[in-house]
Amino acid sequence: QMNRGFVFVHGRIVGMEPQQEQQPIEILFTTTHLESFVPNYPTPGRTYDGVEQRESQMKQMTTFCDTYLSKHRNIVAAFVTGDLNWDDERPRSKGVDKTLLDLLNGGDGGIGRVKETNKKQGSSIRSNSHHPWIDAWKINQGKKSEGYTYDSKINPMLRGNLRRRFDRILIRENCYDSEEKQESASSTASSYASSSSLRIKSTNMFGM
Repeated sequence: QMNRGFVFVHGRIVGMEPQQEQQPIEILFTTTHLESFVPNYPTPGRTYDGVEQRESQMKQMTTFCDTYLSKHRNIVAAFVTGDLNWDDERPRSKGVDKTLLDLLNGGDGGIGRVKETNKKQGSSIRSNSHHPWIDAWKINQGKKSEGYTYDSKINPMLRGNLRRRFDRILIRENCYDSEEKQESASSTASSYASSSSLRIKSTNMFGM
């Protein structure tokens, strides 16, 4: 309902260490701002939580990523980043949103379930449990701090006492394999080994 969208980049990245010869890798990088909370809407005293819209928008993003990865099997991983407004980590309750990784990876009967192998196209796909969506903060910093990205206790510009980790970086390795992926690796490396630039394509994908 807020006409939210996302932008994606299909890029090739080359290692930055000049003394090391590294093959370039391809990634799918997306960024977005999902449906927000709105106090006193639609009537005074009520809060619009946007739960249904956020889940629908996240479903569209991850479905897009999965479809894109299946068509571009040289891509190593997909990234979903941005202000997701996802509220599933309250200290004393579960929050209004479903647990994000459970939703994405099928733990809640969710939207991350992987389709069967498409043998006609010569592709094979592993179980989603082998290549689930992961949360970069939880992997790297999760045990050290809460990682709040909205913290009214330390930011004087914010009112109230709200503290949440609304912003996320989610990563999923490409679970599609094909003979084409291995055959093209050497040609891709020779074409881009001397370049650190990204080839960029972007678009606004959905409006709610």
